[in-house]
Amino acid sequence: MMRVIAKRWCLSLLIGLLSSVMYAQEKTQSYYNTHESEILPDATIAFQSGKYERTVELCKWHYIIVGDNAADSLREKAERCAQLKEEMEEDLKLEKINEARVNAKALLSINSNDSNAKKVLEDLEKPDVKAPIDTIISPVPIVQDTIVAEKPIQQESIKDGSGKGTEPEKPIIYGNPPRTVAAKTRFVLKANACTLDPKQIGNSLAPGGSIGCYDLGGTPFGLEAGAYFCPDLSAESVSLFGVDASIVFRVMKKVYPKAGVGFFSYKSTDGIETGAEGLCAGLGCTFLLAGHICLELGVKYYPALKLSGSETVSTAGSSYEFPMTREVYPGGIAPMVGFGWAF
Repeated sequence: MMRVIAKRWCLSLLIGLLSSVMYAQEKTQSYYNTHESEILPDATIAFQSGKYERTVELCKWHYIIVGDNAADSLREKAERCAQLKEEMEEDLKLEKINEARVNAKALLSINSNDSNAKKVLEDLEKPDVKAPIDTIISPVPIVQDTIVAEKPIQQESIKDGSGKGTEPEKPIIYGNPPRTVAAKTRFVLKANACTLDPKQIGNSLAPGGSIGCYDLGGTPFGLEAGAYFCPDLSAESVSLFGVDASIVFRVMKKVYPKAGVGFFSYKSTDGIETGAEGLCAGLGCTFLLAGHICLELGVKYYPALKLSGSETVSTAGSSYEFPMTREVYPGGIAPMVGFGWAF
């Protein structure tokens, strides 16, 4: 009878695998990039149909494409069901009737529509299906990967025909504890540009780049750091280099505003005058567009930039050096834009 059950189960599994292949061919990840709303419903249908590998795959795509954790619970249940299904299959091969029955019931407690588990229980509940003799005689079945209850039920010893007592059967919980899904962090790489003087964009453009870690540990918080360089500020023979750091916070789906401070230094490219350092502040917002593309818009505030030098003054036949400063940038608001890739 066990051979008949195994043959029926193998046939059901084969049909399920063929259905999974056909289903996977219908909709690919490229398709879901433009049909985000269909991912979670399709994952739910796949779960109810017992296609747990497909369910896990769709849940992963949901996080990659949509960017939230709405599918994590379904993914955990699918992974747990796939594990129970594998254990049930192994029990049937080894003719472990009791263990197969327990795993099938556990599987149906999570997914009541699992046809394979229902079929196994129907076949095992038939009157002509009997457990092996060693399973009936053995008081405590040996099961791999089990967790014994901390407080087993106390029972009196049972005496056999020889008058010797035997240990009572202890309750056993089959299967492994459900696995948790690690919290996910989104990484963002961007190339950006800032113009310190909007009136002279060509002479004040500062290109740069940044890297960010958004949704740290599954939270709405994140961090971002960047650097930039302006080779010729307003045609004043001045170069500027800066770095900045920002705190990012997700306020809604795919919208990440940020606020930060930066440090910059500037100097004269001819070496005659002395430059200086300073601090600047910035605000911005990153928008995740279709697929993995992102757009950033923001502004920075810079103070006035001045170079220090000296001027030679001749009077009464003598020359004197007087210190002087020269303003190369009046300070103000500098707009910024960036494009990048989120993954």
